[in-house]
Amino acid sequence: MAGLTEWSVWYEEGLQAIALAEHLPYGKTFLVGTSGGAWAAIHAALERPDLFRAVIADSFDRRTLHDHFADHLQAERSAAKADPQSRAFYAWCQGPDWETIVDLDTAALLQLAEEKRYLFHKPLAQIRIPLLLMGSRRDEMCRKNLEEEYQQMAAHIPRATIQMFEHGGHPAILTNAEQAAEVICTFMMQSNNV
Repeated sequence: MAGLTEWSVWYEEGLQAIALAEHLPYGKTFLVGTSGGAWAAIHAALERPDLFRAVIADSFDRRTLHDHFADHLQAERSAAKADPQSRAFYAWCQGPDWETIVDLDTAALLQLAEEKRYLFHKPLAQIRIPLLLMGSRRDEMCRKNLEEEYQQMAAHIPRATIQMFEHGGHPAILTNAEQAAEVICTFMMQSNNV
């Protein structure tokens, strides 16, 4: 994946979700993405809405990255690389070369933040399946006006719903696990009846 920007990485990850949905014998399915995975899930919904009943997009920083994203990212990644638990988590997820992977991901995100690029390959108004935008009002990794951004996005997406949690951090699906599970299950049941 050398030379891919973060946008194209999220698009490629969306294509991987599509390939998995095509391969599995489940028919239309629900797709949940959190943080960078939320961008991938939305890309998948834009590309192949026929494969998904609905998408839950949790704790992502909108259509572009916020002005202080680069500073927050560098501070978060430096702290994470110094923390033994975070290091173990990265190694578990990425393997023994996790530090190189994290550094490359960080560099791609910093480039994307500097370029202030639009993060989706198609207009969001083309999403025709139910979409739940979920986040926490106290998410330290996302912009401070995340709810306002979600409202602006939802205004262009016919079947969008927003759920903001008062407490918790990044991602909301983890830091508000029980509430998030309840909200997601309700959203899925409602989406299934449409």
